[in-house]
Amino acid sequence: TEHDPRWMATTSKLPDGRFIIKMNARYTAAQRVAFQTMLHEECHVKTWNEFDEHGPRWRACMVGLDMQGAFKAYLLDGYDGSDR
Repeated sequence: TEHDPRWMATTSKLPDGRFIIKMNARYTAAQRVAFQTMLHEECHVKTWNEFDEHGPRWRACMVGLDMQGAFKAYLLDGYDGSDR
């Protein structure tokens, strides 16, 4: 787990090429926050070599997830997913 109070989560690349995402339980105790944070970090994995860590490729990843409805169920209380 991530213990640094500055971060909700961190992503690191291991020497063997795999990635590890560490979540800070202090900030991600709520399921919807943890889910959104994981999606955020997964976009860091997808765009690992991008110079600006929240640059255009990372933003495009997040927008793509949003367009697929990834955030809808967790951002809208009472959303039942019936329009997927």
